Parts: sequence; structure tokens; C-alpha cells
Amino acid sequence: MRLGDFYEVFGKNAEVLANELPLTLTGRDCGLESRVPMIGFPYHTAEMYFGKILSNGHTLVVMENDDEVRELPSARDVDLETGEILSEEEMREFDGDIEEPDLSDDEPDISAFDTEALAVLDEMFGKEIILR
Repeated sequence: MRLGDFYEVFGKNAEVLANELPLTLTGRDCGLESRVPMIGFPYHTAEMYFGKILSNGHTLVVMENDDEVRELPSARDVDLETGEILSEEEMREFDGDIEEPDLSDDEPDISAFDTEALAVLDEMFGKEIILR
């Protein structure tokens, strides 16, 4: 729920997210016998936290200040490197510009690797490492 410049999560959801994310679990006095568990984060960091929440497998429904309720896309729509939520249009624009290595040679090209590190890894793991 967005309250001013912050998004706040309450109750059991707050407890779960406080264990998964670097957020401090606090509480809010709501007129009940005890304070309601709560976590919060600033509006300007919302996309990052939304991405992390979704990538942890949670469903996310957001209530904005104007009482607009929206469900955010599932974790499959989250860029795992940046936590950014990608729109369907952005995903369709991906042009596949990742170059796949040529695996036709029998001998792999290891020129880009630190040879000392490869030697240590070879000693440690032997035939368990497969270069592709």
C-alpha cells in the first residue's frame, strides 16, 4: 500500500518479506491490542523492491494513493540482473543480440581466461570440469 512517499506492507506479509529482504520489521499502532507488523520502503526504490518480491515467487498487488489497485506481472517478467519489471512490449523488443559460442571446434578457446586460475581449477576438479 502506498502511503505518501512510501510503500508499506503489513501483517504476516511484512514478517515474511523482512526475512527475505534487507528491510527492518517495525510496527504500526492501528488501535488494536498490539502493533501490526510493518515494513516500508521509499517510493523511488519501489521498482527494485517489487522486482525482488516477485523474483522470490510472491504475488504482488499494489494499492496506490488514489485507491487504484493493480497486480504486477509475475516473476517471469522481471529482469533478474536489475530487478526491473519488464513490460510485455519491452520483452518483445529484445532482439536476441547475445552471441552463442561456436562449439564446432574440438579444442575450446581459453585465451580469455586466466591460465593460472584454470590450472588451479584443473588440479582441484580434474575431469569434473567441462569446458564448452
